[in-house]
Amino acid sequence: MPLLPLKTISSPDMEPKFEDFLQYFPEVKLPVTLTEGSYQEFSAVLPPLPVAMIEQFLMSAEEEDDGMTEYIPCFRLPDVAGYKALVYWKAGLLNYEYIVQTYTNDGRGIIDNHVVAGTFVNGTEITQAVARIDPDRMIYTATGLLEEENDFAEASNNTISIVEIFENGSIGL
Repeated sequence: MPLLPLKTISSPDMEPKFEDFLQYFPEVKLPVTLTEGSYQEFSAVLPPLPVAMIEQFLMSAEEEDDGMTEYIPCFRLPDVAGYKALVYWKAGLLNYEYIVQTYTNDGRGIIDNHVVAGTFVNGTEITQAVARIDPDRMIYTATGLLEEENDFAEASNNTISIVEIFENGSIGL
């Protein structure tokens, strides 16, 4: 994955620019698959996002930084006319999520976001989901439920879901 040169913010008091934020997300060629450990590949070659960019471009207005959640930039989907689409990994307490988030082209607003893969722990149950993003912007997610007494997913506990990133940047069925 080729790295793009990063611009630096000249002063910590400056508001981050969307163009600078995009540079943390190299454009990928689709299809791409997200698995449990994909974030390790991204974090090994991509620099961490500055806190100011996380707060400005990833967190919703309702979210507060708890100081424990980690964000890792993964990649940017090839550009289309109506929006920009990024994928990042968010690691919180017992939830590790790959999120597709779409923005207006100028970066002034988040259009939509959707958790497409990850690992989620609820008591003795562990849910793992992997996703494939195809060139037509269809996202296929396979989800399996593991229970404490089993170290493999029962086929009856597996599901497949499909969502699409539409031309206007919204994400849905």
